[in-house]
Parts: sequence; structure tokens; C-alpha cells
Amino acid sequence: MIKNFRKLQFQVLNYNKIVTISEPKTIVDKIKVGGQLFFGTLNQGVKSCYNDFKLTRSFGDRFNAYQLYLKFHVDRELFKVFPFLFIFLLPGSVAYLPMYAYLFPNAIPTNFLFEDQYQQRLNQKLIQQKMASKLLFQQQNIIKNFNNATQLKEIYILKKNLFEQQFNLKNLNSDQLNLICQHFQMEYISLLNVPNKIYHFIFNFHNYFYNFYYFLINSKKRNLYQDPYKIINIGRPFFVEFIRQKLLIYQLEMYFEYINAQDLIFDFQDRNYYKYAQERGLSIGGLKLENYNGDWVRFTQQSQLTITQKIWFSILYSQL
Repeated sequence: MIKNFRKLQFQVLNYNKIVTISEPKTIVDKIKVGGQLFFGTLNQGVKSCYNDFKLTRSFGDRFNAYQLYLKFHVDRELFKVFPFLFIFLLPGSVAYLPMYAYLFPNAIPTNFLFEDQYQQRLNQKLIQQKMASKLLFQQQNIIKNFNNATQLKEIYILKKNLFEQQFNLKNLNSDQLNLICQHFQMEYISLLNVPNKIYHFIFNFHNYFYNFYYFLINSKKRNLYQDPYKIINIGRPFFVEFIRQKLLIYQLEMYFEYINAQDLIFDFQDRNYYKYAQERGLSIGGLKLENYNGDWVRFTQQSQLTITQKIWFSILYSQL
């Protein structure tokens, strides 16, 4: 059985532990430790990917809700493996892999992450989710006050069509769609991460230079990096906004195909419901099985909510 889509023994492959045990002092020792880390990561990562692949194929064509959950996430992780391995195995990968990870942080398969790196990725997603949910809630004025889930459902039934009219996905800009993807903790392509980091580097080049100089002379002084969007007004070309909007809508529609399929086969005794609740952007602190069943699965199906209506119900529910 897998844990976090990685083999359990892979978690002991930790660079700090290798360094502590080996205590490399000479260049030869450091090369040995680096080789151990490199080939150990490659070996365990590939084995983990293969075991995940065999596991999902063993399910056949019929799934329960948890098997569908595993297949959905494992397939997306395996999709990242081939480009990552291509770069990983190229000569000199040690030099440019950090740049690849910096520009495409979510492109590294979890099978090749250490436990602390994996936890850091989860924590970052959780922080983004909370911020996105709050911002999206503030952008709508249709429903602002509700005390509990029952009251929210009663009000939402009456006003769900207003959300469909005013906040249909096609009416939202790409920044709002990006926040929605973060609200659901999706793995998605935003077409914005790389340009943002290039802008940041260009407009902070002098600060990078000075900070590197301070580092060389062992000084604690550091220059603060500036937000390029506050320095100049960078307009986004229309065709970039159009392509980004269509791409994000497509990814949201594909994501909700999975969500809807899982809701249809949900077992009302499934104890993995908290994982599904997190995927739906619901508040999982103290969320009980009967609440998830009644407040999401049955409510969204009986009310025949559209994708847009499900999205905004999830955003409102997250504020309980």
C-alpha cells in the first residue's frame, strides 16, 4: 500500500540523514554522498511511480470513491514523471534542476520529494486556499450573513440563479479563475508563474546583486525585494488573457467531471470523506461524515447545482 503516493521506505531517503551519517569531509566523500542521494532518489522514485501505476491498473474499470480518488491523483503525478526524468537524467542536471523546480514548483512529482518538501507543498496549498476563499467571498455581495450550514443551504437555494448569472465561469477574468483553482487546491497550469518570476528577477536584479555581495562578506544586511507590479503597470495582452481564461475554465470543467463522478459513487460509510471534502474546498476542521454527506453530496445532487453554483456554494461553505 502506498502513503501519499510514495513508498514508505522512500521517506527515509533524507539528505540531512545521509550527510550526518556519512560526514563527508573530502571532495571524494562529498561526491559519494551526492551520488548516493542522486541514485537513491532516482531508484526509489521510479519504483514508487511503478508501484502506483500497478495499483491504479489493478482497480479495473469500476471504482469506488476512494479508488477513484487514488487514480485521479496518481495519474496526475505520473503525468509529471516523464518530463521530470528527462531533465533529471540529462548531464549537469544538478545545476539546472533547482531552476526547473523554481520556475515549475508543482512539476516535481511527489514520488521524488522528501517528506519535509512534500509537507511544505501541502502547507503552501492550504495557505493559498484560505487566502483565495477569503478573497472570493469578499468579491460577492449576494450572500454575506449566515450562521450555520442549514441556514446557508436555505438561502442558497433561493439565490443560486443569481450566482449563475453574475459569476458564471465565462464571466470571470483569469485572476478570479486562478483563485478558484487555489480554493480547490487543484494541480493546474496557470500560464502566469514563469512570467511573474521573470518580472520579479528583472526588476530586482540590483537587489539580488547586493544581497549576494552581502552574503560573500558575511554581512547580515539585506535589501528587500520589490513587487514589479507596484513599480510599473504591466498590462496583460488580450490574447494572453483570453488563452489563460479558456485554459483555466477547461481545467475546472475537467476537475468537476471527477468531482461529479465521485459524488455519484460515494459510499455514505466511507471514512475517507475528509479527503474528498478538502478537494471540494470545504472546511474540514471538525467536519463529520453526516455533515459532508448532507451538506455537499445530497444537497448538490438534489438541488441539481451547476458547476458555477457548486463552486460558489463551496466558497460560502468554507466561511462557516
